[in-house]
Formats: sequence, C-alpha cells, structure tokens
Amino acid sequence: MEDEWTDAETLYQLWIAEGIVLSSDKRKGETIIQVAKSYMGELVHRSMVQAKGEDFFEAIDIGEGNDLNLNRYDVSRVAKTRQLLLRVLSLENIRHPQRSVSGAFFGTNIGRVLGSLVYLRYLSLRGSNLITFPWIHNLVLLQTLNLNVPDDNFKSPVSSNDLGKLSFLRHLYLPPWVSLQLLKNTKLRFNGLSKLETLENFNTEWCEIKNLPKLSGLRRLTLKAEGGYDDVKEMLKYLSDLALSSNSSVLYLSLVIRISGDPGWRNDPDMIRQLFWNHKFSLQELEMHGKLPELCEIFEQQQQLNHNHIDVSLIRITKLTLRKSCLEEDPMRVLKKIPTLRDLKLFYGAYKGKEMVCSAMGFPRLTRLHLGNLDNFESWRVEKGSMPLLQDLFIHTCLKLEELPEELIFLNCLRELILWKMPSGLYDRVLLENGEQGPEFYKVAHIPNLVIVDREG
Repeated sequence: MEDEWTDAETLYQLWIAEGIVLSSDKRKGETIIQVAKSYMGELVHRSMVQAKGEDFFEAIDIGEGNDLNLNRYDVSRVAKTRQLLLRVLSLENIRHPQRSVSGAFFGTNIGRVLGSLVYLRYLSLRGSNLITFPWIHNLVLLQTLNLNVPDDNFKSPVSSNDLGKLSFLRHLYLPPWVSLQLLKNTKLRFNGLSKLETLENFNTEWCEIKNLPKLSGLRRLTLKAEGGYDDVKEMLKYLSDLALSSNSSVLYLSLVIRISGDPGWRNDPDMIRQLFWNHKFSLQELEMHGKLPELCEIFEQQQQLNHNHIDVSLIRITKLTLRKSCLEEDPMRVLKKIPTLRDLKLFYGAYKGKEMVCSAMGFPRLTRLHLGNLDNFESWRVEKGSMPLLQDLFIHTCLKLEELPEELIFLNCLRELILWKMPSGLYDRVLLENGEQGPEFYKVAHIPNLVIVDREG
C-alpha cells in the first residue's frame, strides 16, 4: 500500500537523522537509505522489535488551549529526552488561525526558534499552516526537509533561495505551490544539493529547471511542468540531460504535464515517445493535460512497427492520467497492452469517441479505473478475461452511457463501484429509487461497495 511505503520511508529518515544508520555499513553503490532498509529487513527476518529504554521523542499536544513553546525553558521541561541538542522535529498537521507574516504562532516566533535548532537532521511541516521563516539557511545539517503544506496555505514555508546552503540535504519535499512574488521573482535554485536523493513537487513555474541535470544523485523525482508547448519542451530537454548523464540513478519518476494555448503535442509526437521510450527515465506515473495525437501514432501499430513507434509491452508505467486529450480513436486498444499499468484515469474530454472496448487479456494488472466527463461515450464493452485484478471502478458525468457492461459479472476482484452524475436510465437499470433492485442489478450484485450519487444528474 502507498501509505505503508510512506510511513516506512519516514522511519528510515528518522533513523538516519538520529545517527542510528551507520555509513560504514554502506556497500559500493548503496545509498544510506538503502542501508536503513537493510536494517528493517534484518528486523523483519528476526521477527523482533527493539524498544529503547530511554525516551526517543516527546509528543507535545498543541490542541485547543495549549501553547507551542520551544525555548530553553521548555527544553529543560523535557530534560530526560534522549538528546538535548534536538535532531528530529515534526510539526505535522498543525492547523491554527493564529498566524501572521512575522511568524508569530501561539505566542512564539516559530521561524526564529526553528532557525536556532542548528543540530536538526529532520524537520517536517507537512500538512501544517506554518508560514515562512527566513532562518532556514542556519539548519546546515538537515538531511530531510518536508515543506509539503496544503494548497490553501496563503504563504509557503519557502521564501528564499537559501536551500543551496543545506549541502547535507538528501530528501526534500516542496510545497505544491509557491508564489514567485514570495521568491522575489527569482525561481528556486538547487545549486549545492549534490547529495539529494528525493525531490518531490518540483514545479517548473517556480523551480529553476536548468539545475535539474546537476542533481545526478536523485533516486525519486516528482515533477510538474505547466505552460506553453515550448516551456514543456525545455523541461523535457533538461530531464533528458539528467536521465542520460553517466551518474544518473533515478529509480522513480512521476510527471504532471499541462500544456496551455497551442496544440503542441499533436504537432510533435516524438516528444511523447521519448518520455516512454527512454528507459533511463524510469517513468512510473504520468499525468498529461492537453491535446494528444492518436495513441496508435505514438505507440505500437499492428504490422507496422518501426523505429518511430514504441513497443507498448516494454513500457513500465504504473499510473496514467489523461485530461483534455481529445482522442477520437478508442485509447483502450493501445493502453491495454501496457503490462504494468495499475491505475488509469481518462476524463474531461480525454476521449471524444462513442464506443470503448476492453478486450480479453488486456490490462493484466489494472486495479483502478476512473472514467469521467466523456461527453460522447455511450457504449462500453468488456470482454471476459479483461482487467482480471480490477478492484475500484469510478464512473462519473458520462451522460450518454445508459448501460453497464454485462461482463462486469466476471470481475471477481471488484470491491467498489461508484456511479456519480450518470443518466437516470442507468441508475434505474441497477437500483430503483425506492431501493429495490433494478433489472440489471445482477451485473453488480457481487460488488461489496456500490455507491450511487446524485441520481438526478
């Protein structure tokens, strides 16, 4: 599960920050987080968990009526903690209306306090609404910095280009949005972060894309590119430079690409091919907004495979989202051949055609399918043997789809079906308004969780 993976990664980073993971245990070519993973593997192998006899951390309740104070007086209050020179500080999910541009929070200038914790190895503000603090450059020993604050935060914790001074930083989680005005109209730079292994929420609107090829130690990268066709093309150039560098070690790449204005993708299918074809990209998640050429023009064509086309069976992408692609030919004919695809979303005009066919033996690992806002979609056929592992199906705002496929009865792994803002005729076939079973309820009778929302849609 994704959440379990995230929790494990956090634990590894905490171990590293506390000095538990020894660099002397590194083998050639290993990263320190891989050493931490080997420690976990050893614990699992021995079926044991070791509890420390002394306090490893203190949880401070800053709920209603409590203050957050990290001054010397408060440190003395917890003098029995494992270390008085604090290495790990998590301020996750702190949400409170008492905040100001100066950083005042619960009566404490949180930014100034954080800037004084010069021994910190791990700092997380994930999910909080703490605002900017200009003292971040003081935390020169930081190895993990999580600034992934909510979109509704009116200020970002990133306010300057002092990140380059954090030369020990290995894992950086940026906010989903940063104002260029806050950065004084200069993009965030990453010079000096040669040890960086994880970089999430890199956005070309406010991050300097030219720095990307210098981060050759990256193992995990999530990147969002927005703008015109030329902007996206520039991003792909620098991404390619990173992937093709001799020291590149990217193992996981997630891209969100939004092209506005012109129909650039349709005029240059080669740009899409290089995303999928370059194995060094390690592309696993892709979300594309904008008009695309027909998929058969990009990928494999029956009887006509040549150097300009990609063998779909060699693609290793696991999650694909297409929006406003304006495809006129059934995309399932091509996408069914991607052997690793687990999560597929097609919505907001991704497909303009009327019929969709999921043929037998297609989508061998697909577990989630989301179809929405497909205005002309009126006929869906699923052949027996297709999508054998499908667990979650969400269909919404397909106003011409009057009937569910008969073959849903063969999808034995399907555990949830959500229908939202669909034609009333489809609802009546499945479940009548008084709760009685409709004439085609048998198609969904085996699904444990059936959710029907907004019958009047």
